[in-house]
Amino acid sequence: MKKSRLATGLGLAVLAFGSFTPAHAALIVDNGIPTVTNPTGSNLSDTQQAQDFLLSSISSISSIRFWTLELSSADYLNSIFWEIRNNNSGVPGNNVVASGTSGPARTQAGAISVAGTNYNQFQNDLTVNVNNLSAGFYWLTLHNGAITSTTVTDYYWSAADTNTTAFLGQEKGLNPLTSWSTNEQELAFQLYGTASSATPEPATFALGGIALVLIGLSRRTNSPD
Repeated sequence: MKKSRLATGLGLAVLAFGSFTPAHAALIVDNGIPTVTNPTGSNLSDTQQAQDFLLSSISSISSIRFWTLELSSADYLNSIFWEIRNNNSGVPGNNVVASGTSGPARTQAGAISVAGTNYNQFQNDLTVNVNNLSAGFYWLTLHNGAITSTTVTDYYWSAADTNTTAFLGQEKGLNPLTSWSTNEQELAFQLYGTASSATPEPATFALGGIALVLIGLSRRTNSPD
């Protein structure tokens, strides 16, 4: 009986003190919207592009929003490959935390002139399901179409204004395969989801109290006379 009661008490204690209070789904990472002062972008067709981001607490990601430039609708290959990778000394690491290939919801966001050439700009919203990422630095990577596709098209991840992100963006050639190297840009994207707080709610404190009482009863019941 002693082990049973102690396990129950400790289980409630873990539930109480290990609980986090989820916030409402919201913008949890903002690396900026496309720049209007000097619009440009990084090619997503025969390269894999990456931009770092920081999570300040345990977080779950439900949507990735990013912006692209394209000359024509044929430049988009009907899906986007995405990854979230660990950070390895300022470049994307080999640990892929989450990945997928799917078609985002696309909303045209006007025409942009880049060096005298007009591009259509799109807002892209990818639905994802990435749960309970620990606080820390990560990299978001994107590629036009399946990761095996290296068809060269005029499809670019829009750049953002300079911001306080720790590192500039990185890119890796896919045909031929190269190592990560800087693209010397900040890339425009936002992450939506829920960020957790380590502050327990009153109900959590109540569970903690119950757990401590149960532990105390267990010790008293099983103490020698």
